[in-house]
Parts: sequence; C-alpha cells; structure tokens
Amino acid sequence: LSNLNTMALTTEQIIGLLRLPKLGRATVLSMVKNAYGENISLCSASDLYGYITRYSYTNHSRITMDYSMDEVIKALNEAEEILLKSQSQGIKVVTYFDSLFPNSLKNIVDTKNNTERDVSPVILYYKGNIENINQNSAVAIVGSRKAIKEALTVSEYLGEAFANANFDIVSGLALGCDAAAHKGALRSNKGKAIAILAHGLETISPKTNQDLAEDILSNAGALISEYPVGTKAFKTNFVERDRLQCGLASASIIIQASIDSGTMHVANASESNHKLLYAVKYKYDSIMDDDSMSGNKYLLRTQKAKPISSCNYKDIIEDIKDDESKRLNYGNLL
Repeated sequence: LSNLNTMALTTEQIIGLLRLPKLGRATVLSMVKNAYGENISLCSASDLYGYITRYSYTNHSRITMDYSMDEVIKALNEAEEILLKSQSQGIKVVTYFDSLFPNSLKNIVDTKNNTERDVSPVILYYKGNIENINQNSAVAIVGSRKAIKEALTVSEYLGEAFANANFDIVSGLALGCDAAAHKGALRSNKGKAIAILAHGLETISPKTNQDLAEDILSNAGALISEYPVGTKAFKTNFVERDRLQCGLASASIIIQASIDSGTMHVANASESNHKLLYAVKYKYDSIMDDDSMSGNKYLLRTQKAKPISSCNYKDIIEDIKDDESKRLNYGNLL
C-alpha cells in the first residue's frame, strides 16, 4: 500500500503524520520535503517517531513532542485502515513527490499581512483520470449555489467553450454554477471536467449531483479531495478546497458571487498567487445590481478581476497562453 520511490516517507507514514494531534498540513509538508531524498530508513513506528523527534529538534519546531509510541502506532494503524478503505472504494492516493501529483498544486501560497505562507496540499485522494493534469491547462469556473438563470446559462456556455479549446474545467461539483460548468465541459470531447471536493470521496455531496459525478468519471475526468474516506464536509473544508480550485487552474472565472460568499475565497487565492482572474459582467444593469452579484461588481470596480462576456472569451484564452509562457520563462531563470 505504500509508495515505493525515492521518498523517505511512505504514503502510509504521511497519512499517519496527518492523523497525529496538533500536527497540521503545513508542518507535515515541511517534514515530507525535509525527508525527500535523504539517506534515511523509515520502516517502523519507532523509525517514524525518531524522525519526528529529529525534525523537531533540527527545525526548532513547535511540535509537541509528547507523542507516545502508542500514539504513533495508532496513527499508522489509522493510516493503513484509510488506505484499505480507499482501495475498496476505488479511491487512489498521490503524495507531494509522486509523479502524478499536479505540479500546479506544489506552489500555492496564502498572503496575510504581507507574509506569504505555503498552503500546498501534501496528499490528494482521487477517482478517475489525473494522468493528464500536468499536460493540460485548466480554467476554474465557479459561482453561487443559488444561481440565477442567466448565471447558469453563462457557466454552462463557458464550460463548453473552454473545454472545446482544450482546457480542463475545474469546479467544486456544488449546485448552481459549479454543476453547470461541469455539464458544459461534458458536452465537449476535448477538455475534461475536474471536480475538487471538500469531503471524503466515498460519498458525493450534494447527493443530487451523484449522476453528474459518475458522468465526469465516465468521460475521463476526475474527482479530487485532500480528505480521506470518512471525512464530512465541514465549512472550513470548503475554504481550503477553494485554494485548490485556483491553484489547479491557469485562470479563474467568477460567474456569480455576493461579496460575502465562499466563491470570493477563489478570488482571494487568485490575488495571493498572482493568477489571472475574471468576473462575468452581465449586459443588463438589472442583473448586475442584484445583491447576488455584489462580488462580481466589487472585483470589476476594483480591477481585481477583468470582465468576461460571451464575446471575449477567446481573448482570455490568449491571455492565459501569454501568462503561462511568462511563468515558464520566469521559472527557467530561477
């Protein structure tokens, strides 16, 4: 069940670390990076416990080193159970240094008080096809669950249009705009639908989108989550999920959002990560003046997002290609 590659930490051990109390994702990611390629052997619970101790001492970590051996063993047993349950549900796992792990999710940051913090995921659970994610460009199309008719029409239209232009369509499988974008993508035989969920993949939430999830999988798309089997969809999970939607995509498009909606987390993540951001500007003032569009109006008024309409989406494709080229050239200079 554990990955056999140059990593010093196995998949089971990484999950085990995440099961330990007061040991968060950021610290576990740091531990994984620290262990990668090191000439160390971690084969048992005692080896892992020793590594935690060494890491804490070397990095002056705030990790509470009161873990007992029993706690480490318990965490590893839970990790093994998660892997077995995942296998039985057809759920696969990739970790940060696995070749299938999306490169675009390895450098996600959150900016607060002018300080950047690495918020990249350390592990992903998935169903379906993620093999081509590192080769394909993607666009995130997101918006309100309680979408107005016009927003649903635009979301589905853009989902199909960008998919026909060979972009994968990233969204959250929520009701409303997200589901519409996925449906649009499924009408194309080029770009694929990728749904990032905020819970364990043994279930689909909302249940009314179960058929849509199955259609995504049957059309070579993918369902992705940071969360293991048995994890419920807590409110904080949706906030964390939104950064992955932005991170996986070359650009994000806000279809419909109020100023205080969860969709605005995608907009904030786009700003932190210097990603292209667009917001739909509807033709009629009667639509734009609705409270459910206050997020769109704010993003456009402050120029945090560029406007998008049905007539200029091809220009956005060129913007994305130019931005990707700049990022590639910039990366080659480092």
